[in-house]
Amino acid sequence: MKPAICIYRTIQERGINKARLAESLGISSELLQQHLKEKSLTDDQIYTLKSAIHKMSMNAIKKRINNRLGLRHNTREFNFSRKLRLTDPFTIDSDEIFFKGTVANCIEKYPELIARKVKKYGLLLASDSKKLLTSKIGDQFLAKPKKLFALIGKDGEGSPRNNQAKPSPIITGQWNPVKGFEGYYEINSEGEVRSLDRKVKLTKGKERFYSQRTIAQRIDSQGYATVRLSKDGSTHTKYVHKLVAEAFLVNSASKKYVNHKNGNKQDNSLSNLEWVTHSENIKHAHASGLINTRKQKVINSSTGKVYQSIKGAAKDSNIPYSTLKNYLNGNRTNQSELETFN
Repeated sequence: MKPAICIYRTIQERGINKARLAESLGISSELLQQHLKEKSLTDDQIYTLKSAIHKMSMNAIKKRINNRLGLRHNTREFNFSRKLRLTDPFTIDSDEIFFKGTVANCIEKYPELIARKVKKYGLLLASDSKKLLTSKIGDQFLAKPKKLFALIGKDGEGSPRNNQAKPSPIITGQWNPVKGFEGYYEINSEGEVRSLDRKVKLTKGKERFYSQRTIAQRIDSQGYATVRLSKDGSTHTKYVHKLVAEAFLVNSASKKYVNHKNGNKQDNSLSNLEWVTHSENIKHAHASGLINTRKQKVINSSTGKVYQSIKGAAKDSNIPYSTLKNYLNGNRTNQSELETFN
């Protein structure tokens, strides 16, 4: 989709004032409308429009939060960019209370109200204001406040911070049955899998007894631990982290993916796992550096030749791209003379 069409749809869906956008470009609203229809906006104009839309959207969010706090729409009264000091002006205009003065005056008169706004809505106080409020009611108001987008409520549904993965409830138990293999295998909270004592019927009416044992694990080409489980004559390869989550973590939101919190794919302990959506999984991978969108340079340690990407190094060295990537990521023993280069 072309940028001009994206901008036009954004303006239509959010109901943004076109006159204000036109002012940011220094043109009339009619001329802006014509540019949008004809898709004749320059790259600089598109960038300016995006910046203006973002600023207007954030101002609307601040006003909504100010309403929740019972504050007037005045950036001096509630400034998101700095913490409130004792001498800063402060106004409360709610159904129950109207107050206008300084932060110090308000803390002296309504300390419980200020503490509630700090704890529940994330009102920011400087060290001198915190000291005065602590002397009035103690330090119980210092609990971690909600995130910015969490204050918006229903209006903020769909924002990235509102959709962060929440810790999954844990089913207690040292060893739990492996899902789909109940009576055959069990798994513990550290990711160890064991088979159970059982008899297996063979041909001609014979039986064979299998005693309990720990199942060996293998690391696949992507760096994940796997086990091979057998049932009814069929063998299945399963990811260990998925088995731990299915056995110990309640998935009330029916999420399909299991995330390693610390980014270590081979740490399959219960405390390191959580159920996530595909979007949450990708965002965590980017945040933890597991997905690198920048091209990685590679150097040949014997010749000193530098390649601008893994793909280029693989092609020149006649090594499959996936194989070289596993070499450089440490998923397989590096049998080449190529190394990452920063």
